[in-house]
Amino acid sequence: MGVVMEKLGPRKTEMTEMRNPGQGMVRLTFRIPSRGLFGYRSEFLTDTRGTGMMHHRFLEYGLWAGPLAGRKRGVLVADREAPVVGFALANLQERAQMFVAPGELVYEGMIVGENSRPDDMDVNVGKERSSPTCGRRRPTRTSSSSRRADHAGVRPRVHRRGRADRGHAGEHPVPQAEPAATERKKVQRAANRGVDVS
Repeated sequence: MGVVMEKLGPRKTEMTEMRNPGQGMVRLTFRIPSRGLFGYRSEFLTDTRGTGMMHHRFLEYGLWAGPLAGRKRGVLVADREAPVVGFALANLQERAQMFVAPGELVYEGMIVGENSRPDDMDVNVGKERSSPTCGRRRPTRTSSSSRRADHAGVRPRVHRRGRADRGHAGEHPVPQAEPAATERKKVQRAANRGVDVS
C-alpha cells in the first residue's frame, strides 16, 4: 500500500477513500489526471508483485494539475545497423530490459531496451563472441527470452527531442534515426563549450 501511494504522489493524485474490508486487501480510491496514468500499470503490477487490481474510469474535466515528472529511466540505443546476437543480449540483460530478440535486424539509433539507470546508453547489440584462443570451447551464453519486454505492454519511449518510438522497427518506423554515437558526442561537447554546430 505504501509503495503505491509513494508512486502516485508525483503523478498529482488525491486520495479520496481508503477502505479495509478485512480480507487482506485494502481498497484505495484516487483522483488522478489521465496523463498521470501513462505508464503506471506496469509499475503497479511490479510493485504489488502481480497481486494488485487496478481500474480507472473518467470522472470529470478538471483544472490543469501542473507539470508531471519525466521519465526516470534511460534507454539503450543501437549504435549501428546489425542483426541482434544472443551473446550481446546476454551481457545487456543484466542491466536493462530488452525489446529485441536474437536475429532481429536493428538500425542505427533504434531503441532496443530500457536502461535501469536514468541516462541513455549507446550499445552494440550485434557484438559477436570473440574466438577462443585456447583449444577448449566454452559454452555459448544465450539470451533468455523471459526478460524481454512484450511490445503490447511497452509504453512509447519519448526522447528528449519529443519523438516517440516503441523500439521495434516493424511496429513504429521512425522517420529520422538518432544521430550516430560519434555525432551525438560531438554535439554534446560543442554544447558544453557553448558552440553552435548546426
